[in-house]
Amino acid sequence: MLIAVVLAGGVGAVCRWACDTALTRWLNASWPVAVFLINVVGSFFTGVLTGATVEFPVFNVCTTGFCGAFTTFSTLMVGWLELTLRKRPVHGVLYVGGTLLACVLSVWLGLATGSRL
Repeated sequence: MLIAVVLAGGVGAVCRWACDTALTRWLNASWPVAVFLINVVGSFFTGVLTGATVEFPVFNVCTTGFCGAFTTFSTLMVGWLELTLRKRPVHGVLYVGGTLLACVLSVWLGLATGSRL
């Protein structure tokens, strides 16, 4: 189980890096929209797995391993810090608050979707 979680975490981290890099280049936004989208998608996926009542070993590998590395609080905080240091504290607060709200709604939507599978 440990090896599977570690491998899934490695895959999740690489996927986050690839998505962050590609979305940042493509969107060219003035705020960390890529990390926002990654966190929302990862929250939705976690909700789907929870709602679908996936067996515990698979659930643990996918949520703790993959989603745990794909979505990350520390990257969210780096985005907040960058906005704050660029003298945009209101944008920083809106970014963190908006991310938290969007992730809660996303995991709820994922839960509702997964429970229908």
